[in-house]
Amino acid sequence: MTAKLFRNSTAVAVSVMVLSIALFLGMLYQYFSNQLMTELETETWLVAQGVEFNGMDYLTGLNTENRVTWVDTDGTVLYDSQADAATMENHGDREEIQQAMTGQSGTARRYSSTLAQQTLYAARRLNDGTVIRVASAQQTVVTLLLSMVQPILIILALSLLISAVLASRMAKRIIRPIVNLDLEPVQKEEFYPFIESVENVIECNCVTGEYSMLIEVKFLGTEELDDFINNLQKFGKTSTQIVFSTPVEHRGLPVHSGFDA
Repeated sequence: MTAKLFRNSTAVAVSVMVLSIALFLGMLYQYFSNQLMTELETETWLVAQGVEFNGMDYLTGLNTENRVTWVDTDGTVLYDSQADAATMENHGDREEIQQAMTGQSGTARRYSSTLAQQTLYAARRLNDGTVIRVASAQQTVVTLLLSMVQPILIILALSLLISAVLASRMAKRIIRPIVNLDLEPVQKEEFYPFIESVENVIECNCVTGEYSMLIEVKFLGTEELDDFINNLQKFGKTSTQIVFSTPVEHRGLPVHSGFDA
């Protein structure tokens, strides 16, 4: 019973932990993604203002961790802070560039399975029709989760420990009554399906003597036992004995021909 309680409490603890982590990471990721996009749009506006006043000189002197790209009206890359602009393909078909060219600004998010990361883009059109774009990489939820493996394992270990303690305490509260029932033979047809349906019944035996049925059960408290006995008494008189301890557990040994004291 302790093992069963441990499995059940562990399953509940782990399920709650997994769902909580998934929900927390999902909400956290979305929040920081939106926050990063807002900051990226602000930086793009600042870079655009700098290029408007100082042109290429501003870009060559710019110090930023994010990638800055300057795109001409026909999509040709005029400048890129991380690559040779002359070797780069035309950017006129990029979503954020098209948005900026037709409007005033544009944003986009693209996922790279190769790098296992999402890149956020913010673009802004200058007065001459060219576009300044700023890009920033963001870790995916999976990458973020992998980076948190150690604390997650610690939480899991604590959950298992707490489950073991709770299971042990609950097991100590379990009572193991033996219920005797005086059942009339004509009631067996109705009684057998009933007793078989009660999950707390460990074993039920038809015996000789004053009572005809000997039923072993397990309950977490006397209230549940009382409800069970009340239902049982519709079949006949009952007598209940509580097991305080078990000096010898059921061993499943083979039958011996003699008795050795």
